[in-house]
Amino acid sequence: MSKDIVKGKIIAILILEAFHIIVAFFFGIIHNMIYGQMNFFLDINIAFFGLILILFAVFNLVFFTLYYKSGYYYGKPVIYAIAAAMVYGFLIEFVGFKYQWARDIIEGDFSTQLIVLVIGVVVTVVMSLFTIKRSIHNYVSVS
Repeated sequence: MSKDIVKGKIIAILILEAFHIIVAFFFGIIHNMIYGQMNFFLDINIAFFGLILILFAVFNLVFFTLYYKSGYYYGKPVIYAIAAAMVYGFLIEFVGFKYQWARDIIEGDFSTQLIVLVIGVVVTVVMSLFTIKRSIHNYVSVS
């Protein structure tokens, strides 16, 4: 029973995150139609969304595993998860800005971007499954 509670809450959040990414994808298309691909940092393309999927997975991993250690305290897990997501986002932007090889991968031709998206989806699925498993373990050990 407690497994279903944890799994249900995490899946609900994953559905909301998927909705956010779908909406952001359409706004990214609108942005590129109006302004083009001229961005100071990373361009909005499908590789960018693959990296964003991993960003959500990092947030979920930190947040849910810490939250379900107690199930009552919400503040610290959120702060730690936001910090982890910000560090990940900074590193992706920094590497893409500083190193040309990374920019070539992230902003390369369509097939390279598609590979980055597929890797992002696979990493996100694996991290989400691990998050669910670890959160259930934490929740069961507390209750």
